[in-house]
Amino acid sequence: VSAPGSTIDEINARRAEAVARAEERAAKPRSVKFRRTFDDRSTGSFVVLDNPSKLSSSDWARVVCVFVSGSAWQFKGWPFKDPAHLFSKVSGFSLRFSDERPNQTVKGWNVTHLIISKTSTKQHEVGVAAMNFWTAVHKFMAQQKPHLLTRPGAAHL
Repeated sequence: VSAPGSTIDEINARRAEAVARAEERAAKPRSVKFRRTFDDRSTGSFVVLDNPSKLSSSDWARVVCVFVSGSAWQFKGWPFKDPAHLFSKVSGFSLRFSDERPNQTVKGWNVTHLIISKTSTKQHEVGVAAMNFWTAVHKFMAQQKPHLLTRPGAAHL
């Protein structure tokens, strides 16, 4: 039962139920692919995925970055002996809200810490974090995996 003028009413409840059913039917994609153009006009092709367990050695050679949760089980089955080895080959990122305590495990890893606010008056922090993320990714690619960047005027592989 909702009160008159309530945020949730019969119409909103029906809409929410319809949206929930549609989302349940929609299959989650295995990956999302896109291209990113950087400030120097170089571009990179990216694939975002949740489960890297089926990546081959050649796939791992093309991995540019990893978002970490701070749990050791996250790396189970990955071809790296420990986080130090992983982050010598791949750029690492940790994302948290400003009102959350930093994960003590992640603090010791070579990762870029991105912090955003839940407060609507500080939503600009999301854009700043995104800009910092892409700047760090581009720098890592340019230094460690330049073959994954396409430069203006270069032939596409």
